[in-house]
Amino acid sequence: MPIRTNRGRAAVYRKLWGWPLRSPRHLTATVVLLLAAVVGVGVVVSDGMPFGGDAEQAQAGPASSQAAPSGQEPGAGPFPTAIGTAEPPATTTTTPWESAEPPSISVPDLPPESAAPDPEGLAVAEAWMRAWVTHAPGGTTEQWLAGMEEYTTDEYLTIVGLSDPDSVPADTVTGDPVPVESTTTSMRVRVPTDAGEVELLLMTTDEGWRVSGHNPVE
Repeated sequence: MPIRTNRGRAAVYRKLWGWPLRSPRHLTATVVLLLAAVVGVGVVVSDGMPFGGDAEQAQAGPASSQAAPSGQEPGAGPFPTAIGTAEPPATTTTTPWESAEPPSISVPDLPPESAAPDPEGLAVAEAWMRAWVTHAPGGTTEQWLAGMEEYTTDEYLTIVGLSDPDSVPADTVTGDPVPVESTTTSMRVRVPTDAGEVELLLMTTDEGWRVSGHNPVE
């Protein structure tokens, strides 16, 4: 029979709330029932929630689950590559002997071999000196250079032409050329004059021995 008055409802509520406190057994049963209820509610709620990859897939949205059109590479255009399908970039392994250039070896130029003085070179040295000391008063630079042209390299003849013939201190060659150093391609020769010794540098050319430098000996 239904309870129709507030006093009757209050009496029922007091009995329900007071039942667990009547004895330890009632209290234990009440706690067990509450724990079972909490566990049951947790299981129901967890069944309705996504897990792991499902949650990530749900957050990624529909765009990540769309497949690329036929004939189009995954990840190309507006369609992203599906998770787990991307291929690693190709790698090329090059061994050291395939990529490294061969080492360069620098070989120093060896000096020319020593050789006995060439008589033709000594003759050129004497002829050049006799032309060099020949500078008659009133003579021109062209006449002076013409006497040495046959025995001088083209480069050094230009340098000698920058000097004044009247500045030559010597007038006469007083002795034979004396070799100081001689190789297969060059010679250093000293020639005595009335103003002191002059050292000449000679080198071989296609035309033979030629003077390529001179300096007075101090």
